[in-house]
Amino acid sequence: MFASHIPSVSACIIKNNTIIWSQGYGYYDFKGWKQPTINTIYQVASVSKTVTATALLQLYEQGLFDLDDDVNEYLPFSLRNPNYPDIPITFRMLLSHHASFHDHDEASVSQYFVGEYPLSYVKELLDPNGEAYHPEFWGNYSPGTGGNYSNLGLTIAGYLVEILSGTSLEEYCQNHIFIPLEMHNTSFSMEHLPTQNIACSYIRLGRLYLKIPTIDYTFLDPCGGLFTSLNDLSHFVLAHMNKGTYNNIHILNETTIEEMHTIQYPQSDPYYDILYFGLGWLIFKEEFGKVTHGHDGDIEFSHARMRIFDENTTAIMYFFNKGYRPRILPGIIPSIIEHQGDVIIRKLLYEQADRF
Repeated sequence: MFASHIPSVSACIIKNNTIIWSQGYGYYDFKGWKQPTINTIYQVASVSKTVTATALLQLYEQGLFDLDDDVNEYLPFSLRNPNYPDIPITFRMLLSHHASFHDHDEASVSQYFVGEYPLSYVKELLDPNGEAYHPEFWGNYSPGTGGNYSNLGLTIAGYLVEILSGTSLEEYCQNHIFIPLEMHNTSFSMEHLPTQNIACSYIRLGRLYLKIPTIDYTFLDPCGGLFTSLNDLSHFVLAHMNKGTYNNIHILNETTIEEMHTIQYPQSDPYYDILYFGLGWLIFKEEFGKVTHGHDGDIEFSHARMRIFDENTTAIMYFFNKGYRPRILPGIIPSIIEHQGDVIIRKLLYEQADRF
């Protein structure tokens, strides 16, 4: 942690339908030297996508749409790749990063819209007649033919949750996921959480950490704005490990859970040679010879890792904050060290899980 400039780590191992090991390291808030626990709240970034996908597929189970329906039948605007205007974009494509968006690597949607934009603003980004249209958000490949990790795809999925349910994404998830699963410290909004328990955001200048306000996303909530704790998220993970049920609370059918964790487009090449896309979930080929299901979450100030493996009997999760280093400073060697620190933490957790 010292070499990788990680102020705090909260980690746990799930086995036999419970958290069998947990530990916090470092300090999530240097003021007061607050040490993390499984109840410390972190912003889990793209792990949010698994929750948004779960919410949308609950509505799917109500018969409100089919996975291979054209989303234009439900959206109040036409969603088409202008390079392939005759090819429909489906719910399956949105949830499995095959909708031909190109908004993650060369063009990041987070560079443009962090703040109080409603989810309906996706129209302005993607419709050629929109006031903030960005043609670089569209790829030069046909929908359904290639996987490219997309924040916009899950943002639209969250917008569809609101359209189909007639309520906000936050309200829907509270009523149908968080409250039923006893996730009392989980929300897309910091206003609903005890701020003293939220891991701090820091800018790092050398060895100096400067605390800054944590960003509370709105437009990017479905793809990256969730706040939660390890204890809360373990309930959600256990539901996915146990065919859609946690503590006798049923959130999805077994067949839907299986579909979410199945590679949707096996003919596509592995993304960055390490992962395939399920429905809102990722299937990893790990460095350590494991095939796992889960998700990573990375924003400038907070990070999350979630992995299910060993035929849904075991999971590891860990959250950590890091001091964001301004890009004006040179840093390729520190970046490599910081990445390696993350890999080592995951390796140690796998080894610990194997001991139980």
